[in-house]
Amino acid sequence: MNFNKNKLIDKTLKTFYKTYYSTIDTGDFVTAKTNQKIYRYIDKNLKNAFRLIDKEDGKYQKRQKRVEKQKDKILKYQNKQEILNLKRSLKSMKKSTSYTHIVKQQIKRKFNLFVKLRNYLRYQRLKRKHLLLTYTKPE
Repeated sequence: MNFNKNKLIDKTLKTFYKTYYSTIDTGDFVTAKTNQKIYRYIDKNLKNAFRLIDKEDGKYQKRQKRVEKQKDKILKYQNKQEILNLKRSLKSMKKSTSYTHIVKQQIKRKFNLFVKLRNYLRYQRLKRKHLLLTYTKPE
């Protein structure tokens, strides 16, 4: 649901309803023809206001997409660094003779967890781009 657009619409409608309210009791001293002109003018301005709302909402959605892409890039970079660090530590531990079986298992678990996270992020990216055809969600 687009909450930003709803907030803008609410503000606009409140303003225009105040305008309509001020024309309600004018039937006694303003002719019907003049009131009709006023109502048409208000309607025209309301349509323009809704066009502006759509335009502003489009800009807002673009900004949100940009922010989301930046977050994805940061996460991707951080996960790459974590995976590389885990690989390095695993290699270094294999080279050393004093590592235990338990430590090796812990590092492998962490590595597998980060691989799953990386696969899930790829899945989310594909899902956003509507390219999800045959790719299945990793467990």
